Amino acid sequence: MSRYLIIDFYVDEPSCLGVPPYISPYVRYTAGALKFHNPDSEVDYISVDELRLVNYSIEPGIYTLIYIIAGVTVPGKYLGGKIGSAAELITFMKNNARYLGKIVAGGPISHSPTQILDSFAREGLQVVHSVELAAALYASGRDSLPGKGDLSYREISNYAQAGAFIIQKHFRYPYVIMELETYRGCTRKVHCSFCSEQFIGSVENREVDEIVDEVSTLYSLGARYFRLGKQADIFSYYADKNVVKHGFLKPSVKHLERLYHGIRKAAPQLKVLHLDNVNPGTLALFPEECNEIASIICSNNTHLDTAAMGMESADPEVIRVNHLKADAAQIKKAIAMIDRSGRQNGSLPRLTAGINLIGGLPGESENTFALNYHFLKDIYESDLLLRRINIRQISPISGSEAFMMMQQSKNPGEKRRLNKFQYFKEKIREEIDIPMLKKIFPPGTVIPNVILEKRVPGGFLGRPMGSYPITFHLWATDKFINEKIVMKNYLGPFKEVDVVVVGYKERTLYSLSLGDDLSKIPMAVWRKFVGREVAEAIWAKGLNLSSAHLPNWLQTPLKLYNLI
Repeated sequence: MSRYLIIDFYVDEPSCLGVPPYISPYVRYTAGALKFHNPDSEVDYISVDELRLVNYSIEPGIYTLIYIIAGVTVPGKYLGGKIGSAAELITFMKNNARYLGKIVAGGPISHSPTQILDSFAREGLQVVHSVELAAALYASGRDSLPGKGDLSYREISNYAQAGAFIIQKHFRYPYVIMELETYRGCTRKVHCSFCSEQFIGSVENREVDEIVDEVSTLYSLGARYFRLGKQADIFSYYADKNVVKHGFLKPSVKHLERLYHGIRKAAPQLKVLHLDNVNPGTLALFPEECNEIASIICSNNTHLDTAAMGMESADPEVIRVNHLKADAAQIKKAIAMIDRSGRQNGSLPRLTAGINLIGGLPGESENTFALNYHFLKDIYESDLLLRRINIRQISPISGSEAFMMMQQSKNPGEKRRLNKFQYFKEKIREEIDIPMLKKIFPPGTVIPNVILEKRVPGGFLGRPMGSYPITFHLWATDKFINEKIVMKNYLGPFKEVDVVVVGYKERTLYSLSLGDDLSKIPMAVWRKFVGREVAEAIWAKGLNLSSAHLPNWLQTPLKLYNLI
């Protein structure tokens, strides 16, 4: 009997996230390809976080083949896990030489620079574009590796169903978000200069029924958290190729309606239904259709969903040189559209816009950062909400237009621009992020079901499940820590707690656990989390937590949980 191993080094690319708590479609498709063509086989799964604990070594002689899913084309910082590096992959190859010729890697890693691919080849690692196609070929008896091809969506439909079982082998199960694929490719004729989507080819959509059937199978296996994430723009799912404005296709309202209603029917007790990737150009050019779609989304999704928009820059020259999706006025229009649909009276928003800003793009000048800052300031002063402002430096993939332009440029004044980038990044964090968080999460807001993910001095960092979730710095007593949870190396065990928002720091919310003994909180913690004025009110008479000594915003949640 064949026995296979899938090693998840995690992936992050413009249209897909596979870092915990997410599990990428690549993992599920690969498991499904192996199981579909070889039903009697065993398929195991291990994450790179778990692999580190065993010194990157796998017991020899057990596995027929090992499939590694890896690669990052969008660099980021992650709380739920640490992405596997090229150096770690080489270490793995050295430590498992007995499996030479039986290890195949694929995913975004296939876009690595030539020198890195050459270093893999020297260690005997076979890198392919589609690891799931490689698995399908081998398991069906064709002992060959694929070229640049991809699986058809008919094949993917079969493999998605057959591979759903693998989620139960994930170390975070059941706290795992299913990254769902709706289509591949980018509907734009001219692509952003730095984006890896340009290498995917023509657009192909998955059928609504195929996606819904996959959700149904995952749901039957315990999945409760879903994100429509693997696509360039959810509003362009099944967009009409016959109606084009400035390179953008007319959205299909009926397909999005069928998709959301179908998912809700297939997973009636789901806990999260979120999305990723919204092209602001689509919303700006087709406002009537996109308003309808936004309404459909907000009628079916769960709270605190984030529509991440690739803005990249507010500088007209950077927009022109890099063929970006929309100008500043169009992006503001798109944010306003999401804001109108997403806000809920007296409760947390269903959907909030988020934007990505990229430093280091061709055409950038020192004035670029000021333009970005003033754009964000205008959004805030216009009383529009932004849940997430992602600011990073460009890391163009080999072969992209931006990569070529940057290779040719000598970048005069690069150090000065980097200093400006850092200055405005800190300015945005202080003057935009924190005030924006206070709008979305006023003091006293209760957030249920926050997953504790990492121990820090005096407590934890935690997040609710969802798309771009806000991070909570949670204070907890020693008794709570010792009795409820012991964590190490991202691997859990995981616990859900309800928290109350009491303070702010950049992109983090200070919070208190509503399951803890608040009377044990030291004065120093009260001061740090809620400020001197509130702390002194609480401690006016020693440890008395009487409502008479609490500000109104804190009384309500504490009374709700019978803590005062």
